[in-house]
Amino acid sequence: MTENRLGQLDTRRLRSAFLLSATVLGGLAGTALQPRSLRAQQLAPEVEAIVLDGVNSLDPAMVRRSIATKASRCRSPLFFLACRIGDFDWAETRTRVDTMEVRRDADRIATLYEVWGFPDAQTLGEVVPQSDGDVIVKFRVNEGLPIVIRDLTVRGAEAVPGLQVPASLPLKKGEPYALPRLENTQRLLRTLLAERGYPLAEIEVSGDLDHAARTATVILDVQPGRLVRFGSTRIRTQRPVEESVVRKRIAYLPGDPFSLDALVRTERNLYALPIVERTVAEPTRAPGADTIVDVAIEVEAREPTGFSGEALLSSTDCAEVRGLWQHRYFLGGPRMFVLGVSAAKLFAEQVDGEFPCTSAGTGVYGKPELGIEADLRQFIGRDHMLIVRAYADRESSPGVYVQKGYGGELALARSFSPTFDLMLGVATARSRLSATKLYFCGQYGVCTAEGTASLSDARWLSPIELTAVWNSTAAPPDLRRPDPGPGRDWVHGLIPMQRLSVRASVAGAGTYSGSDYTYQRALAEVRGTRLLGNRVELAGRMRAGWITGDGILPPQTLLYSGGPSTVRGYAQNLLGPKVLLTRDTLALCTGFCLADGDVDPAAVTVRPTGGERVLEGNLEARLWLGSRLQVAAFLDAGRLAGSNAAGFASRAESNITPGIGLRVLADVGPIRVDLGYDPSGTRQYPLFTEEASGDLRLLRHVRYNPFTFDRPGFFKETFRRLQIHLAVGQAF
Repeated sequence: MTENRLGQLDTRRLRSAFLLSATVLGGLAGTALQPRSLRAQQLAPEVEAIVLDGVNSLDPAMVRRSIATKASRCRSPLFFLACRIGDFDWAETRTRVDTMEVRRDADRIATLYEVWGFPDAQTLGEVVPQSDGDVIVKFRVNEGLPIVIRDLTVRGAEAVPGLQVPASLPLKKGEPYALPRLENTQRLLRTLLAERGYPLAEIEVSGDLDHAARTATVILDVQPGRLVRFGSTRIRTQRPVEESVVRKRIAYLPGDPFSLDALVRTERNLYALPIVERTVAEPTRAPGADTIVDVAIEVEAREPTGFSGEALLSSTDCAEVRGLWQHRYFLGGPRMFVLGVSAAKLFAEQVDGEFPCTSAGTGVYGKPELGIEADLRQFIGRDHMLIVRAYADRESSPGVYVQKGYGGELALARSFSPTFDLMLGVATARSRLSATKLYFCGQYGVCTAEGTASLSDARWLSPIELTAVWNSTAAPPDLRRPDPGPGRDWVHGLIPMQRLSVRASVAGAGTYSGSDYTYQRALAEVRGTRLLGNRVELAGRMRAGWITGDGILPPQTLLYSGGPSTVRGYAQNLLGPKVLLTRDTLALCTGFCLADGDVDPAAVTVRPTGGERVLEGNLEARLWLGSRLQVAAFLDAGRLAGSNAAGFASRAESNITPGIGLRVLADVGPIRVDLGYDPSGTRQYPLFTEEASGDLRLLRHVRYNPFTFDRPGFFKETFRRLQIHLAVGQAF
């Protein structure tokens, strides 16, 4: 009898769910097709707002979706101001009240509550007139007491080898007996059974309902059925993709236990080929066999060749344009060939360090950067990829160096799983440096024009690098998971509540790799995000790096910190050891120092010298204001240290910088604007001057504070400490 009582409850609720769906669809259709005259519609009052009174246990957005009555709304966010200050037909989509529909909506809300475990819920719909002639539709809800799950038992799962029932199911002990959660629990268990080779499993529901105590006992009986295995695979492809290419990417073998995940991995392996436009792997029943599942795979191909381009604006690269010509099935096989051209730091000279190009550099560092590259990627089997790349470009790092050269890369990548990749490669480049006088002088004590010119000559740099990347999930990073709390929709495994990624690399160069420089370097970075509810996201990042070498190293090998993706209270590269340069040839502070000894920042140029050890930490809270808008508050910390063989610059520098930001989700990714605050105090740096011969000469160590050097007021000092960054994509 106990099983029948809960079964009757399920039958009644299924009928209620059907009636709810039918009334919602019927109400929406009825609203559009009511046989009322246009004059009658015009005379009906406008619905100014819909108020839900007493809705505490269910998601208000879910309740609003269940009713047919809608409030008048602004046609577009662009008309927001017009909708607020006036009553303009062109700015609003108007909705007229229908009292019969309001009564039906009250029944819909009551049915929704019954489906979600509140069988005694009562709803009253009211139309409240307003002084301006419009009306407010108010629904008063008395939720009543829910039927709470006293005990939940899953039986029969132990008969399936290796099957682990999750500790947390959609239907939970102590929460309302909600039919949608019960259906999601059954679906989740069937999915887990299908992954173990039992796609025909059934989940039967039984239990007991105690009306007086308002509790229910739920028993889920697992009936696995027969073990099913993969059979044959039929493949249909579109030219130029060959069947043999598809078969090499199938993630299962005939005779393996059936697994939905194997079909998903097969599709993922095929989508990794740029030539594939669309692919579907569907199971089909094998003729005359109940325990064999055949698979049909269809592959649609893209056009083999194509051109793409993009234009971006950021603080580090100012205006940037790129153009790519791609062949997605080069030489008739699973390989991709790309020819690309790029131009960055366009208009950086004209902007001269002002927004939005605050970290692009000025002078020689802000000149346009042009580049050309050719990239070939050969896909080998399911898990390997060979990468061959050649390029020539001009590159600069603001305040540190400018290099012109050419080079290439040869690498082999291996995917061990959808979340773990490993790559081993050698990158060789021959380049000539310029604008590096202060780097070689401040870092190594080579201050003569002849010495710095010799160190800037074209040389080979050829590191061998091993890189490992691990992600806790293969889910896309820019999607949000609905809040899984009671009274809200539940989606299993679509978007994880938290994600973690780790990237680590070790590199070395020397005569064994054909390099003119010898060094060893290790870098590690950990990133993580966690959703708190359905509107708040907490993100964090840590990066650590170390480098050691023999002799003098070029500036591009050292470590730097500061900028839009590291410590945002600083411009690019400006956290860490630094030196100053002035054109004033006087040995004293006359002309560029103030009375208290602080140097005038307008009279000097700041240049970072890099470091050999870096440690950074970032913490950021992001709040969703809408589907495409986020605000953020962050705290960045960093420390950069080095041996500084010359002994001129400071050996280490660290800081903690808070800030706020705005993100607008566009098709190219989140457009990010961050405003960091630099709380730095006064520090001492070596001050150099360049003589007529081109040699650099140390004048003295001076006090440097660009924020308080002239004793400004509070607001002026605060404004000076702000650093603005513009970029595409989250900082981490």
